Amino acid sequence: MVGCSHSAAHLVGGTGHHIRHNFIHHNQYQGLGYGVCHDVAHSLIERNMFNHNRHYIAGTGRPGCGYVTRHNVEQGT
Repeated sequence: MVGCSHSAAHLVGGTGHHIRHNFIHHNQYQGLGYGVCHDVAHSLIERNMFNHNRHYIAGTGRPGCGYVTRHNVEQGT
């Protein structure tokens, strides 16, 4: 998942999303650029490699927004 202007994975709603085994990199654009972004969604994020994103994982903080992360690798900005 590379070169997206907003986010590589934008989860708008729902639960049970599973983001795994991806190389998510170079997502930076005018104040945006997230690896995985949550609106009112919940996900498990595991075994991904992140590199050169503005933020690796983001959420709105609205009720129903959340995530669990494990075994991910961050290579830097």
